[in-house]
Amino acid sequence: MKKGELKLFIFEFIIIFLLILNSFISSILNYQNILLLLIGMMIITKYLFGFEKKNNRYNKEIIINLLIVILTCFIIYYLSGLIIGFVKTDTLTSIYGLTNFIIPFTVSLVLKEILRYNLLRKGEKSKFLLVLTIILFIMLDVTFTLANGFTGSKYSKFLFFSLTFLPSISRNVTATYIAKKISFIPNILWLLIVNLYSSIIPIMPSTGNYVGSLLKLLFPVIIFYSVFTFVQNRKMNKPLRNNNEHRLLGISLTGIFVAVVVYFSSGFFKYYAIAVATGSMVPNISIGDVVIVNQKYDLNDIKVGDIIAVKYDNKIIVHRIVKMVNNNDELYIYTKGDANKSLDNYVVNKDMIIGVVNIKIPYIGLPTVWLNDL
Repeated sequence: MKKGELKLFIFEFIIIFLLILNSFISSILNYQNILLLLIGMMIITKYLFGFEKKNNRYNKEIIINLLIVILTCFIIYYLSGLIIGFVKTDTLTSIYGLTNFIIPFTVSLVLKEILRYNLLRKGEKSKFLLVLTIILFIMLDVTFTLANGFTGSKYSKFLFFSLTFLPSISRNVTATYIAKKISFIPNILWLLIVNLYSSIIPIMPSTGNYVGSLLKLLFPVIIFYSVFTFVQNRKMNKPLRNNNEHRLLGISLTGIFVAVVVYFSSGFFKYYAIAVATGSMVPNISIGDVVIVNQKYDLNDIKVGDIIAVKYDNKIIVHRIVKMVNNNDELYIYTKGDANKSLDNYVVNKDMIIGVVNIKIPYIGLPTVWLNDL
């Protein structure tokens, strides 16, 4: 091992040892201290090894390529929510969330990727140092997770292993490959998107922890394959596709369309889209029609003749109001499907009402109805 590589090994080994000591013996690194640690590591790296010049080769092509891959994956991911449902996320877009999480996390991620790039450039000829660098950044992820609340219970350990440790291996192997072959800029792009989207977008598909863990494990593999294919093509002097910008535009427009569909289908906003699965409202509303429901209705404005969406027996039912009774300040609503001969066998109260139907869009909900039937 050369002198420079030995110095790099000692530096990385000491940091890994301190992180292990912190994680399993005496946890002294909190969220802010990790940021200070990264700044200190940057200063020491600059002093001991100097900084490498940024490699701009293929940055633009790789970034466009990654954006296409990420947008495609997100479109498929959120379309799945139309079938499996959505859950509300704890967004951090408030001033508190920005200053205490999003901004510090962004700064720390940028520092980590610049640091990763420089460490790899200094030890790029040694496979041992390559593996050691991957371990270093996995330990940084572990330390970050432990600093943000780890109870030590069996369930918490499971979540840590499946949602943090395994995805961290996949993520850091991919980020190391990209930093080694391209630069740190593509890493900053895809890692920021993957780590922060759930803190910015208020809904996400209800995948659960098991599927969520698998997705976190597989997504970096998809990114790795995309970059690996690009690098191999460049080695063989295969021509790059010259229509990447058009592909990106097309996928972006598709993404906007999907975002609108998800917006109306998630149920977390003012308007909620419901695909009608029965013929109880024929001829006014047919099977496969989509009704747009206003969830921010005023109860005092509801009247006989209005069509409302009601949740009863874990089902959403869209029927017309035929009678309203006010008894001791309690409102009781009787509903009926236009195609039905008799009233519904339940009485609706205000807690059961999802909203008032405002608009009907014919037939566009048929695919959703078919998928739910399957």
